[in-house]
Amino acid sequence: MKTTTPLAALLLSLALAACGGGADPGTDTASDSTAPTAEAAAPTATAELASEPAAVPADRAAHTLAGLYLSRKTAQALERDGRSKVLVVTSQPGGDEERELDVQLAFAMQAAQDLPNDAPVLVYGRDLERASELADRLQFLGFPRVFLVT
Repeated sequence: MKTTTPLAALLLSLALAACGGGADPGTDTASDSTAPTAEAAAPTATAELASEPAAVPADRAAHTLAGLYLSRKTAQALERDGRSKVLVVTSQPGGDEERELDVQLAFAMQAAQDLPNDAPVLVYGRDLERASELADRLQFLGFPRVFLVT
């Protein structure tokens, strides 16, 4: 447990920094003129977001129960689109403690970004089987639209 505590503190600090956790709630960060625009291929709204058949992993062990998959290109375009409200989660290598930390970070990021429960969740991971397990766990815990990014 002692080795996980510094890791957890570091990851939570990075999560807060990534979502602008220190910004003044009264300031409008959405009107930042330096914000990148979305590519033309990206869906215009997350409500239109659908699974991409071409993004289904070849390894059946990496399939999710919901069967929702996005290509890395589409997922990254959604992340860059200022209008899309998505939760980005990365599956980290390790044991059970790291798996639980991934879940806790997802909920912390959701709260920090003030995202609704139905916001799409994009799950990345080098090990797609492990990332699919995280996607299934997050869906079980109440996120209805969890996409595995392949």
